[in-house]
Amino acid sequence: MSNDDIDKLLTTKILANGFKPVSLTIGTMTDATFKTEETKSSSQTKEATKNKVSVIKQVNVIASISGNFSNLNKLLDAINNQKGLEIGNLTYQVSSNEKNTISISFIVYMVQK
Repeated sequence: MSNDDIDKLLTTKILANGFKPVSLTIGTMTDATFKTEETKSSSQTKEATKNKVSVIKQVNVIASISGNFSNLNKLLDAINNQKGLEIGNLTYQVSSNEKNTISISFIVYMVQK
């Protein structure tokens, strides 16, 4: 997933849930390697286990958005339902003119097999 793909994914979610994007900062992609076990069944119902190495790529993204807080739960639900996307931190500043500022730190995970 490129930075443009990450930008499009997050901006689409932000706009679809009634917020206006103010800024989006995409960090540097980092790698973390881990082993997983994959189990396959043969036609004779014997199971074979094979070690598989995958690389997780992680990117930290900070989005600053503005809008009405009544839409915040809807946005958070949309983020939580997206595979590979996690909220790292959420801060907000309340304003009397309904132009509230919300800063969300996202962690985007991608698996390279």
